[in-house]
Amino acid sequence: MILTIRFTRISPTHHMFEYRKGDGDWDIVKNETKSTLEHDLIHYALETQVGLKYSFFGLLASGKSYAELSSGLGSSDPLRDSEIVNTERVVGVLTAVMKDLITPIEAMESFNNLYNSYHEPLPPWLIEESIRMTQECFRKLKGQWSATPFHSPMTLTFSIL
Repeated sequence: MILTIRFTRISPTHHMFEYRKGDGDWDIVKNETKSTLEHDLIHYALETQVGLKYSFFGLLASGKSYAELSSGLGSSDPLRDSEIVNTERVVGVLTAVMKDLITPIEAMESFNNLYNSYHEPLPPWLIEESIRMTQECFRKLKGQWSATPFHSPMTLTFSIL
C-alpha cells in the first residue's frame, strides 16, 4: 500500500498536512508549522530509512486517521504498539540530533540510558548508522521544504509493501 502525503505552506506559521486514504479521498489537517513540521519530517525520515511499517506513516497508510494517531489510541496488536512507542521515543531524541545539539554517538548513549531505564533492549534497527541515514534524509527533506513555494505542495510517498 502506498500513502501519498502533501505538506503545503499556507502562511508563515501554518501548513496543511494532507494524505490520501485507501479509499482515494484526501484527509486534510491544518497544523502549526513550528511545532509539527519538523516532528513529522523526522518521523518520515526515520520510518523510511529503517523500514518501519507500524509507526505514524505506516499506520496512516494502513487506514488509521490522523485524529486517531494524535489521540494516542493504540491497536490490539502488541507488535504495532511496540513499534510506534519505540518510534516516538526515538524521534524525541532525534530532534536534538537534527538540530545539531548532539551527535549520533551522543544520541546512542542517550538511547542506551533511556532503554536501560525501561529495562528494555534497543530496537534492532536503532544503530548509529540508522541515525546518520535519518539525519541525511531529514536534511534533504528540510531543503525540499525550503525550496517549496507558498501554496505549492511538497509531495512525498510512503510504502508499506
